Amino acid sequence: MSLTEQQERVVNERRSNILVSAAAGSGKTRVLVERIAKRIISGDLDVRNVLVMTFTRAAAAGMSARLEKALSEAAAAISDPAEVARINEQVSMIPLSHISTIHSFCGDVIQNFRQELTDAKDRVLIEPDTSIADETRAKILLRESVVFVTDALYALCHRVLNQSDPIKDQPVPDRPQEPPDHPAPFSIGKETPTIEKWCESFMNMSLCFGSARDDQPLKDMVVDFHSSLRSLPDYEERIRVLIEDKRREAEQFSESATAKAYIEELREIVDRAKTAVHDAIPLMDQFSFVKDPKTNKKQKDQYLECFATVSELSEILRTDPRWDDISRIAARVPDGKWPGSVKPSEVSGPKGIFFESLFPMFEMIYVLSGGYPLNKEYIKRFKGLMPSVFSRPTDRIEADLRYMYPILSRLFETIILTDRLYSEQKRAENSLDFSDQEHMALTLLKIPEVAQYYRALFTEIYIDEYQDNSRIQDAIIREISSDNVFYVGDVKQSIYRFRHARPDMFLERSEHFRAGDGGKLLELTGNFRSQAGILLFANDIFSQLMSRESAEIDYDESQRLQPKKEGPVLGNDRKRVVNITLIDRSGTPGEQDEFEDETEDLRDRERMDFGSTEYEALYVLERIREMQNRYGCRYEDFAVLCRTNRDAAIVAGILSSEGVPAHGPVEAAMFADREMLLMYHLMCVLDNLRQDVPLCAVMRSCLPSASFSPEELLEICLCAGKSSENLRFFHEKVMYCRQFGPEPLKSKIGRFFEFIDGLMTRSMYLSISELIESIYLSTGIMDRLSSEENGFARVSALLTFREWASDFEKGRKGGLYSFVRYIEEINRGEHRPDGFEVGDPIRDAVRCNSIHKSKGLEYRIVFLCGISKAFSHQDEAGPVILNDRIGLASDYINAEKGYKYPTIPKMYLSERERRAELAEQLRLFYVAMTRAEERLYLIGSFSRRADGSPGIHDDFITVSEGHKEETLPPRLVLRANSFLDFLLLGLSRNPFVPLRDLLMPGKESIASIEREVASGRTGEVCFEVITGDALLASASLPEPLEENPLSDSSSSPGLGMDAEEYMMNEREKKWFDVQMRGEYPFENLIRMPAKTTVSEMKRRPPPPERKDESGDDHASVESEDAFDKRPINLRVRPVRNVRTDHKELSPTETGILLHNVFQYLDFSSLSGNTSEGDIRKELKRLVERNMIRSDMLPDLESYLSPIALFANSDLCARMKKAEQISGHGPFREIPFSITEPVSRDDFRLIQGMIDCWFIENGSAVLIDYKSDKIRGDRNHQHRVLRERYSVQLEYYKRAIEAAGRLSVKEKIIWLIPDSTAFLL
Repeated sequence: MSLTEQQERVVNERRSNILVSAAAGSGKTRVLVERIAKRIISGDLDVRNVLVMTFTRAAAAGMSARLEKALSEAAAAISDPAEVARINEQVSMIPLSHISTIHSFCGDVIQNFRQELTDAKDRVLIEPDTSIADETRAKILLRESVVFVTDALYALCHRVLNQSDPIKDQPVPDRPQEPPDHPAPFSIGKETPTIEKWCESFMNMSLCFGSARDDQPLKDMVVDFHSSLRSLPDYEERIRVLIEDKRREAEQFSESATAKAYIEELREIVDRAKTAVHDAIPLMDQFSFVKDPKTNKKQKDQYLECFATVSELSEILRTDPRWDDISRIAARVPDGKWPGSVKPSEVSGPKGIFFESLFPMFEMIYVLSGGYPLNKEYIKRFKGLMPSVFSRPTDRIEADLRYMYPILSRLFETIILTDRLYSEQKRAENSLDFSDQEHMALTLLKIPEVAQYYRALFTEIYIDEYQDNSRIQDAIIREISSDNVFYVGDVKQSIYRFRHARPDMFLERSEHFRAGDGGKLLELTGNFRSQAGILLFANDIFSQLMSRESAEIDYDESQRLQPKKEGPVLGNDRKRVVNITLIDRSGTPGEQDEFEDETEDLRDRERMDFGSTEYEALYVLERIREMQNRYGCRYEDFAVLCRTNRDAAIVAGILSSEGVPAHGPVEAAMFADREMLLMYHLMCVLDNLRQDVPLCAVMRSCLPSASFSPEELLEICLCAGKSSENLRFFHEKVMYCRQFGPEPLKSKIGRFFEFIDGLMTRSMYLSISELIESIYLSTGIMDRLSSEENGFARVSALLTFREWASDFEKGRKGGLYSFVRYIEEINRGEHRPDGFEVGDPIRDAVRCNSIHKSKGLEYRIVFLCGISKAFSHQDEAGPVILNDRIGLASDYINAEKGYKYPTIPKMYLSERERRAELAEQLRLFYVAMTRAEERLYLIGSFSRRADGSPGIHDDFITVSEGHKEETLPPRLVLRANSFLDFLLLGLSRNPFVPLRDLLMPGKESIASIEREVASGRTGEVCFEVITGDALLASASLPEPLEENPLSDSSSSPGLGMDAEEYMMNEREKKWFDVQMRGEYPFENLIRMPAKTTVSEMKRRPPPPERKDESGDDHASVESEDAFDKRPINLRVRPVRNVRTDHKELSPTETGILLHNVFQYLDFSSLSGNTSEGDIRKELKRLVERNMIRSDMLPDLESYLSPIALFANSDLCARMKKAEQISGHGPFREIPFSITEPVSRDDFRLIQGMIDCWFIENGSAVLIDYKSDKIRGDRNHQHRVLRERYSVQLEYYKRAIEAAGRLSVKEKIIWLIPDSTAFLL
């Protein structure tokens, strides 16, 4: 096929800095190879002087093969012998060329110039035998470094803070001190604290970022941030810049980038609000808010007052306003609910249009005060906006930031200390990790002589998949380039953000090159992969969704896919090229729970709980069979793409179970392969024989001198019962039978231990890989497996295990113990090692992959499943967020007082991270939709609400219909939470797809679709909604095979010993009979949860309290003979996440809200004559600190009086009196865990939350707040409360007495609605 005009220009462009924006399916690899080959053939380029960097080793190998083929074909077409010889010489040198990944290139730089890398003591950092540590070993070393550093710092803090170490008054240095294995405090910021102050803030940091039980979350945070920071060049300096930015932000928040960004966003909102007000004012006289004239005037005045606020804000924002200027205006904006409900009959009238047009003003109100209109249709549109942002004045914001500044400094100082020790540990093992390669190569390339060597070596540099490069990789390229870099990629396919890909670098470079600044921008938009209908549909959807704000790129004419594929459409049916199918699961099995056990037989439809993935797999199964019968398609023509490997594995499993060959991710654990598991257990036994499960597994295996039957293992247990000692563990029983067991069992155990002892002896002088090889040879396991079913794969698994041992030994010290830990780390990992698969690969099979793994691939027919599954937003969930472009932010965490809430910078950065993640999800959707050649299926599922409306964002259809521009507003796109949301937005203005009739029959629209916008939509799409029941009924599944009857038990082999030789005692007979009958001795416990809550225990009495010898009661400390000691655990309780939806609160939600108020309200600041107004002010303070949401204030109005009455009560006065004595409380919202026995050998964990307790005269007073509304007199209320909650309060009492070692003298229920105390 000849090249297109665009491709010809790319191939023939003269050498310079060139960026090629190559769309999906545009043949960029072919063009890249054609360009290099043509320049080699013309003599402008030598293969030894070209550097090609690819994303994967497979891509590098493929490009080398293509280049060799292109040059060989060119040589065959040339008649000049000299030219043929020259080109053949170039072909022969391709294996020596620099076509590789960037890590391979970095390794080459290190190999050539490692002698230039020295430390401060002039020691060479990289020895000649240095190797690359595999990812598993690197993780182990990094985690060990974290533990070592934190333990050393804890020890220092103990000496300084508890033992008055003389060094406590010394200032900390500003740089880390040598050696790395003696971590010591230093300051990363400009301040110079004393060691004592440093230790205080370090311990505070540990409390803030740790958990109730340990500091594992802190250690995990150090590991995660270490990975992110190492993707940056000069990351230590970048950390110092970020910390300095936090210091300045805490001093002058108004001048910070966060404040300016929020003000700029408010400026845009107010501008839209001003336009909206101008359009809405004429409509106010055409309707009434309510029928009552007085109330109508009040609501109208409220809106007029807000209109004036819009004008005032608009004037202020014309200048350069300060944060507090806006904060003062925000304080005047009424919070709570705004009148805004519209009846269905009023939607298209003046009232409906009025409220719809005022949405920008409601956005402004929401941002200023947290207020919003009553109509819930508007509430869902506030996603991405933070309520009451401007309600916090700068002095409060800065106080929060100043408090967190030293905590953040200590965190990143710990990360730097960890990195230094981690580097030292790798050096001791003569190993590097992948990030070391990049950093050391960059360090070397900053040496002028080294950089000049590579600039002279490479005439041209080619960078493939540039959109997936990280910042440090870009820095490496800059050091070796000289106006000769050819970049190629597609920013719309940048989906590796989790690997630190930076698509913004692609965009910045394309903007500069488009303007002729530093290079040229070329484009490849022709698509040779997909049918025109697929491309037109993709253009239709993404031209509406993709913009710089929503996807970090504008989907303009330069990005639209141009159909270039020739040939007929599959089945000559253009209407079926793109198919969208939604499965209505309303009322179907499994609707409520999508995560039930999927191991049931698919054919047992009455027993199986189907989740959305299972239903979608059935639909895929039907379509595959249909197209096989109709078009003669092969299995390899089909691909199923899912968002996760787990879903892909489920689909593959269902297809395989129904006779459709399918190849997908192996969802099972790594060591589900039995040979791999056997070798792992054998290594565990050789390392430590006293491990029961590995020992039992090896004895049951087919290894020589093993092969113990279940009956023989039972005989070992019975024989050990004769021992006078209490042999509890299996290995003890085996050792006993080795000496005293009956024949022939005793001899067999002896032969087994001779085998194990021999291996242990060999392990003392053989390397681990040599030991494994000797096991393979001496047992003949390889020969035996090669002759069995699936032998090739099983032998490959054993060879892989030996290769792991060989990799483990490279350049490091360590015996069996370290190797076992190494294997355990592999088993815990999320990804399988490269090159390992279970089972022989199937060629003609349906491919089931994640979307990420499908990038760069193409399939004839593609099913994209799970389009309705919600995105998981996890980046902003942690207490600290790091974005090297925007900055650093954290929650405000007060571990001493026990609460936290997001700071303003954290709220801003969380939203930016969410938007960046959503932009990548949109690009991931683009990648998925551009894999298909002939036909594309988009499959999702949903359930309808009680009123029949779909349980999806149906408001997207309503909102997007009225927009006139081709590209939808970014704020609307950024509300999406699934691929289906993207589709609804893109299809809502398509007249060929009747979404309203399919999803929302009878629902009236308040906006009409613009004719110009509708005329640009594609009609080549088939949209259908089917029910899950219909899908189950139509699925042609074969009947299950009849199971073979069980064989008669009498045919089972005996125990191997005569019954007369050994007489069982009564206890043994009992257990033997139980096992023979197959009865489980703890049948009464199987339905009893191992962990439960006090609320679940209300209706059953607690077990009798046990007393120790001293007579003290203990709730959580059991006797040493039966139970472990279980501590009461206390933790910081985080403030609940902000939500934007609102509805009438249920009794449970009301109770939770009141408990939050009683937890956080500062009763000590209230006088004995507290009014409802005082309570209202305190509640607003809670809103300002994000302890409760502003939209909940109206729900608390009816409880202002009861709260005030409690503040004025004698009980509250007693509580405030206790607060004046240090350590006497009150202790609020205290979580606890206690144990109670459920049998002689078992216990269960009970957890709960104590509302409040305090100490009075040496005893505890327990308070439990209840929001129950109980009719009747006081005696009746007392009786009801005692019946409902006496058990619950008894558990609370036990927990307090166990934790505090003091008695509870009063158990009080405060009934909030009645403002009455009841003594239980």
